Amino acid sequence: MIDVLIAGGGPAGLATAICCARAGLSVIVAEPRAAPVDKACGEGLMPAAVRRLAALGVRPEGHPLRGIRYAECGRADPGPRTREPDDPGCAAEARFRGSAGLGVRRTTLQAALRARAAEFGIAAGEPSIDFAGNQRRKVAVVDQLFRGLSGLLKGRKVTTLSGTGCGSGSSGSSLGRGDRRHAWALLT
Repeated sequence: MIDVLIAGGGPAGLATAICCARAGLSVIVAEPRAAPVDKACGEGLMPAAVRRLAALGVRPEGHPLRGIRYAECGRADPGPRTREPDDPGCAAEARFRGSAGLGVRRTTLQAALRARAAEFGIAAGEPSIDFAGNQRRKVAVVDQLFRGLSGLLKGRKVTTLSGTGCGSGSSGSSLGRGDRRHAWALLT
């Protein structure tokens, strides 16, 4: 039985899958895109993200980032610059306190997360359903419940007849021996 189904095998989905697996849950990650998914996302990880990934056992290769710098030296629309690039009022900069961030390609981050997820037996891929396996599981559960109910009724000295039920539309139904469906008749 699956405890958690995660839609999306990107960094957030894979990190969630790893957390769930570490908590003892069985997980499936449904991701229709072929790995690695390359897009402009996850290129710069803040120090807290690096720490959380390390806590999950994920340490992607990358370039340490000691801080962050935002620069705005022009206008959004085409036209002349409002300030020169070397003007101190043109940028905002801050150093990270404590640990460093990490500059890492999204493909590298996703590969590291997929490798860690695989250690827990989690595969991210096209969603699929094992109908034969689900049917076997359903039959096993129904049989277990049927035996439990039979034992409960027997213990209470209730006479039972069991067989299969077969509906025949709105005109009626029949009850006979077989293995299509369980039906009960209680005689007290």
